[in-house]
Order: sequence, then structure tokens, then C-alpha cells
Amino acid sequence: MNIRVRLITFIFLFVGIILYGEARVVAAISSMKGNVKIKEASKRKYNTGDWIQTDKNVFVAIVFLDGSNVKIQSNTEIEIKSSRVTAKELKTQMYIAEGQAWSKVSKQKNGEFKIKTPTAVASVKGTEFDVEFDDLAQSTSLVVLEGEVSFGDGINDILTGAMEGATVVKDEPPTKFKVAQEDLPQWQND
Repeated sequence: MNIRVRLITFIFLFVGIILYGEARVVAAISSMKGNVKIKEASKRKYNTGDWIQTDKNVFVAIVFLDGSNVKIQSNTEIEIKSSRVTAKELKTQMYIAEGQAWSKVSKQKNGEFKIKTPTAVASVKGTEFDVEFDDLAQSTSLVVLEGEVSFGDGINDILTGAMEGATVVKDEPPTKFKVAQEDLPQWQND
């Protein structure tokens, strides 16, 4: 088996296992371009997430059991944790250490979907949005394509709606802005 086939198999198995120790499928890779790197979680009892790292010109898309989709842009490092709440609802938390992820989250009743960065938290109940973290600027940017996202630094949170964006810079409250159609992220459509 060549290395790419082994990597795809490993990624499929990785995403298909609930990261809280139960072996029930919660997600699968829907598409991938290039070699994606996986950093396994520590064997410590409470460290449950695995890291995905994409290099230049590498892309990966994941579809979750609840119908949510996540596309991870090149040059991104992200941790994904997900577990079942009900048969078709999930508690999903992602941590972006660097880079960008687009998400289209299915409506959530009892489930939860959060994306964290070192400077911000985006909490969603069903919407389409893009989050990017710039490590050099210590800045997190959000663009909402449809629906609403609660976004902020955990102390100062704002509700950001469709065709709006917001930015959180370390040690500053979030700022909100309007987004023009031509400024919407397009990379996820490639």
C-alpha cells in the first residue's frame, strides 16, 4: 500500500472515531488534496483531540454525522474534538492554532459547535461562516455568509449575522463590520 493510501486510511479512521474514547463514527473525509499530517493526541487520560496540519497547497474537507461540513485551508493547524450528544447530534470543538477553516454547520438543538483560537471563540447553532487566525498579528477574523455566530474573546461577545464580519485582536474587544459580496471567502469553493 503506498503512503498516500495509508494516510487516507489513517485519516478516515481518525475522523471516524469519537475522540472521547468511544469507537462510534462521527465524521469522514469527503475530499483531500495533498498530504495531510496528523499529530496524535497524547496518551494522557484527558487529552482527547488529534491535530490536523495542512501545508502549502494542501486541503481537506470533513463531513460530520450531523451534516455539518468543515473545509480546512492550506497552511492551517487545527485540533478537532467531537462526540455524540444524541444519535445524530454532536458536540464538536475545534481549535485553530494557525490558518483558516470554513464551516457550514447544521442546525443544532442539543448539539454544540465551537471554534476557538488563541484570541476568540465562535459559537454556532447552524450557519455558514469562515474563521481565520493570524498568529503573527494575534488576530482572529470571522466572516458570516448565512445565519448568526456568537463571536468574541469570552468576555466581550457580539452576535454577527449574515454578510457581516468581526475581528478580535489579543487583549482588545471584538469589532464588527459589513462584508461586501465580492469580499466573501471563495477558497472553499475550489
